[in-house]
Amino acid sequence: MLDQWTTIRTLAAQGKGVRAIAREVGVDRKTVRRAIANEGQPRYHRAPRPNRELDKLRPVLGKWLFGEEPLRGSVIYERLTAPESGYTYTGSPATLYRFLHELRQERAAQHTKATERFETPPGYQGQFDWSPYTVRLGGELARVYIFDLILGFSRRRHFTVSLDHSQASVFEAIESSLGHFGGAPLTLLVDRAREMVANPSVTPVIWNQHFLELCGHYRIGPRACPPRRGQTKDWAAYCTSSLALN
Repeated sequence: MLDQWTTIRTLAAQGKGVRAIAREVGVDRKTVRRAIANEGQPRYHRAPRPNRELDKLRPVLGKWLFGEEPLRGSVIYERLTAPESGYTYTGSPATLYRFLHELRQERAAQHTKATERFETPPGYQGQFDWSPYTVRLGGELARVYIFDLILGFSRRRHFTVSLDHSQASVFEAIESSLGHFGGAPLTLLVDRAREMVANPSVTPVIWNQHFLELCGHYRIGPRACPPRRGQTKDWAAYCTSSLALN
């Protein structure tokens, strides 16, 4: 299983031996060695980019979907494909409905970002987060996203910028930060955003498979804060993980 593979690799990165890992995870030592060597286990593949055609229409779709008089998906499709509308959408209704569903999930997953200071031992934990900003680009207002990965001990941080917060952009930001720091922390603390957590309201955490593969690839133990705890005095005390990590 993917979570087992990720757990084994994370424990190995913490310096635990094959026998200790096998005993803790409840598997034989051959399974542990295969997971560490990455033989036959899932490989990390970056998630595909979102639908660019619909992504360009995100502002108007959001207005139609969440305005004072919200429109149904079928009505939105009719507006996008009407010859006199001025829009150039050529995709299928099903593709549009999936995208609208994603917009609804994004809106439902809006949460207060963490701002409290946290401290951990050297190399133990990093915290990843992002915030949206409206800036002027080329004379027009545009929404940009600032990704931030901060190390709990040294307080070193690395910022990256994107025009969206799709899963691909989130993963690129994490990888960019790890490259900047020259390594990975043992654990990574994240909010329950849909790009990383499959079901934000469930405890224990149900991780997004692609995010779990990313963590396993870099041997990072993912940790998620409980729902509705955007700000706490002690992050480590409130954080939970679906993996058997120390």
